[in-house]
Amino acid sequence: FGTLAWGLSAFRVVTDHQTLPAAIRSLTLDTADSPVAVRITADRNATEPRIDLRMVASSRNSNQYLRVTNDANGTHVTVDGAADGILDFGDPGEVTVTLPPETGRRLALTVRQNTGVLLAQADLDQLTASTSDGAVVLRGAVRRVEVRAQDGDITAREPISVGESFDAATTDGEIAVKFADVAPRRVDAVNPDGDLSLSLPTPGPYLGHAHSG
Repeated sequence: FGTLAWGLSAFRVVTDHQTLPAAIRSLTLDTADSPVAVRITADRNATEPRIDLRMVASSRNSNQYLRVTNDANGTHVTVDGAADGILDFGDPGEVTVTLPPETGRRLALTVRQNTGVLLAQADLDQLTASTSDGAVVLRGAVRRVEVRAQDGDITAREPISVGESFDAATTDGEIAVKFADVAPRRVDAVNPDGDLSLSLPTPGPYLGHAHSG
């Protein structure tokens, strides 16, 4: 019991909450080396866009927080603080971005992750995402999508609406996406070492180019 108590006492829950600009049009979220899941949600009851951090941190590493800056290029958020906790891979957690629906539909969102899953569950104008070790799960409607994953899947668990273009690439994972309503004008999917599954709505016809080594 003493050993267990000592182990539990070495961890604490770190939280942070930041309000984002009401008229936000561009948001860049960088989780750096923190292994956190990122969740993008729309809430019709939300009166303002906000971002929340919840992380299980070691007592030696209690300085994790959200750093928000605004400039002419938009709003930038980074998960700041050391990531060398008791766990070898860093201190895990979750970042949640909550958007009023109309705000989300006008938003160009960029997410950069080294480790962690991205759950994009809101209607957006543009989504640009990159992750080195984690999955990207898409849902909703987006005008333009560009996703890069080095070691993880890019999937849509239900059909998504993409108005203009869908560009996805993963090095070691699976790409599995179904498109709803009208297909994007252009779809590019690259997966050199894994499965690729794209489902397009009827009636077509479509012009497709496929290559496999």
